[in-house]
Amino acid sequence: MANPAPRGLAPPPATVVMMPVMASMRRMRVLALLSVTNTLPALSELTMLGYANVAAVAGQEAYVLLTVEGAWLATKGYADDMHFPGMPALRGLMDEFVDNGGTIWACGACTKPRDITEDHLIYGASIIGAAKVVEEIAAGAQNITFA
Repeated sequence: MANPAPRGLAPPPATVVMMPVMASMRRMRVLALLSVTNTLPALSELTMLGYANVAAVAGQEAYVLLTVEGAWLATKGYADDMHFPGMPALRGLMDEFVDNGGTIWACGACTKPRDITEDHLIYGASIIGAAKVVEEIAAGAQNITFA
């Protein structure tokens, strides 16, 4: 199924600003938040997924929450050609994250107005509501925020 696009326009490529939280190797949850609002290159997305992937490889429960325009990253085909010179392809990094046990979440309040449904999502991604995010944070998830 093709990616839905708002009012016939292609969604903009994602960009983020990062604020990492470092933690010891004790068992923990890591929640990487990605809020996308403009059209700069994909270097920040790669950095965010890199942090989340390190957590997954280390055996931590790792989640990436895609919000605002970032919800498009969870859709089939959208991230396939996104890359930054000298860095791995974004889609390959997303697949690696999921293969390492990571989970990709798309914000339900962000997917709904974009007509993104579960049928549009890549393997390893799901649409979740705010209650699930609050539950994870209340349970002690460490945050890595990219806004």
